[in-house]
Amino acid sequence: MGKVMDRIVNKHHNINFMLLQLGTMLSALVFILYYFATSYLYLIAVQVILGVSWSLLYLGSLINLFNNNRSKASTGSLLESIISIAVIVGSMLGGMIAELFGLKSVMLVSFILNVCAFTIVVSRFKISIRVSMLNGIVRRRV
Repeated sequence: MGKVMDRIVNKHHNINFMLLQLGTMLSALVFILYYFATSYLYLIAVQVILGVSWSLLYLGSLINLFNNNRSKASTGSLLESIISIAVIVGSMLGGMIAELFGLKSVMLVSFILNVCAFTIVVSRFKISIRVSMLNGIVRRRV
């Protein structure tokens, strides 16, 4: 599987940003669908979308970090640490928001945070493309 991913990454240099963009879009969609959920069967289908979005986000993050850092073990463990801290802080904040404003408000706040994350990923992708284009122009002139 690693060789297949290496081929895909080598063919598509910005695949990590595409995975991050798609993952954040699907994640935002999940929280809106949670907001409008009416039955547990509906939630099972939404959980499938959540699993796909998490996989895309995690894979895009790993590809981005591993391509830009030499120490892969340290980078991977740092990502895992940040995810663990985010789980702790997110659970605390989500619990406080749910206690004060109700469970549906947690879904709306999560949607808003995902939209903010999407705009950050999109702006980072545009900057990355500009830098890579400029590097290509500079390399051709030299």
